[in-house]
Amino acid sequence: MPAVEPGKIRNVAVVGHRGTGKTSLVEAMLFQAGATNRLGSVEQASTVTDWDEDEQRRQMSLSAALCHLEWQGRKINLIDTPGDPGFQADTLASLRVVEGALMVVSGVAGVEVLGEKVTIVHTRDEAAAVKLRGRIAVMSQTTQSMENFRQIVGDLALRTKELKVVNTLCPAITVRQEEAEVMVEEVEALVVIGGHHSANTTRLAEIGRGRELPTYHIEVPDELDPAWFSGVRKVGVMSGASTPEWIIAEVLQKLEEIGSTSHE
Repeated sequence: MPAVEPGKIRNVAVVGHRGTGKTSLVEAMLFQAGATNRLGSVEQASTVTDWDEDEQRRQMSLSAALCHLEWQGRKINLIDTPGDPGFQADTLASLRVVEGALMVVSGVAGVEVLGEKVTIVHTRDEAAAVKLRGRIAVMSQTTQSMENFRQIVGDLALRTKELKVVNTLCPAITVRQEEAEVMVEEVEALVVIGGHHSANTTRLAEIGRGRELPTYHIEVPDELDPAWFSGVRKVGVMSGASTPEWIIAEVLQKLEEIGSTSHE
């Protein structure tokens, strides 16, 4: 790598409690920036930063690991830090030598590190039950419904004098959700393509089921069951923002085959 001007170097620690996906996020960043030519996996013991055999066996980071990538003319040094309380000495040491920290939080498991200062809510009723004190900040999972986010923020604004709102909703995902709201009114069944554990595609499927529309969340074409579409004349298909195009194409082809067979 050629020499880099000091002003173009950034040092960032990736922090969060155990199981939030810090190592997987770092792996994805390295791959996206072209620093690696394959996307490693914690489960397959093939990530860059969990290189120690003990880490691979336990599937968790035991010490801080340094890696780097280049992005938009900057060199970014990333420190993947341990999240387990028993190995936080490296995490604390890392935070002393970086300019910033990227905090990774699980939208499902919630926040463990900050304790009672942070509360995870999913509905307006849950937000109404939270006791508010002092200055309040609100942020959202990127895949959250825009309408739900607005309603919760509106309710909180009436209960506190100082409220800071950080809109972390992903615009592309919001657009897909709006498209899903329209589509479910026009079809007799909905197929959502994407990871079963993806919050993005799960939310799309929830929109269909919320309208009592037959909705099927699949990852691969082989999961399609012809019986689902018996008597169905119009099927809607949606996918997650990161669903590969080739999987979408194969699902569409399989649906066409199912449709041709049912009309024979």
